[in-house]
Amino acid sequence: MPTHLTRRRALRLLGAAALAALPAARAGGDASASKGWCRSDPAFLVGDRVVDVVLGSDPAMLAAATGPIELVLAVPVGVPASLLAADAGFGYGYTIAIREAADLLATTEGAQLRIAALAPATDDRLPVTIYFTSLDADGSLTQKEATGAANGWITLQGH
Repeated sequence: MPTHLTRRRALRLLGAAALAALPAARAGGDASASKGWCRSDPAFLVGDRVVDVVLGSDPAMLAAATGPIELVLAVPVGVPASLLAADAGFGYGYTIAIREAADLLATTEGAQLRIAALAPATDDRLPVTIYFTSLDADGSLTQKEATGAANGWITLQGH
């Protein structure tokens, strides 16, 4: 099995990661899904892993958003990382920074990552959740999430 990641394989992994990152309530069709939910997602290539970062909120966020989502992806020193794709965020796109962080480690299990996001809006009460999905080259999947509110930084650390 080749150890390199082709563009076609990266796009397939990206699609799988995006589907896996959907909130369970929405996928399961239970009563809470009737409230509605909007989401936005940039995807990254970190080393040989595809990392999908989905931000979700109430549909009201689409009208309340006041600017681009600020997103910072921190990776261990020396680990290559790049943006693969991004959508329009909550209508304003993103301001994305990829930074190296000396406190994060790269191990045989993969690189530690830290994601910080801020979604500006006119309503501080709007919930914002970061859904993190990482799909390794061997097909293993990691998922985590962190919840906060509009206009406040939300941080999530994953592996």
